[in-house]
Parts: sequence; C-alpha cells; structure tokens
Amino acid sequence: MREFWSGNVRFTPFVKAVGLALFNELQKKAQGATASHRETTDRKLDESPPLDLQPGDIVRVKPKQEIEKTLKKSKKPWPVVRC
Repeated sequence: MREFWSGNVRFTPFVKAVGLALFNELQKKAQGATASHRETTDRKLDESPPLDLQPGDIVRVKPKQEIEKTLKKSKKPWPVVRC
C-alpha cells in the first residue's frame, strides 16, 4: 500500500499486482497452479557504460529541462512528492 499511496505505482498496475497475489495465494492453498509474474517487454536496457563513481567524487547534475528530454512520455505527470 505504501508504494501506491506515495505515488510510486499507478492504480491499474497496483490492482493487477494485488489481484495476482491473491489469486496465487488461493491457488497455493488449493494446491493448484499459480500464475507467474510477467515483466513488461517494452523496457529498453540501459547500455551506457558504468560511471565508476566513488564516494566523495564530485558530480554535476543536469538541469531539469535536459533530464526531461531523456524521459519517456507518460499519460499522467508524475506526482509531486514533498518531503
């Protein structure tokens, strides 16, 4: 629930995950076959070389506009979480 309430997971994937978990629990108790978790296949692997950063290294964070250019467009904007 924490991931959903914090905005890390959208409603539909959350409901699907909970439903799958409940189904699998019922199947285990009934000694039936369980459904496996399926990863989405539209994710591209990050093929960038490792940065080999060490504690204490100085890094430069790119401006928000440059970071946004690298993000995949989604249907809903990410929620603003203030700490």
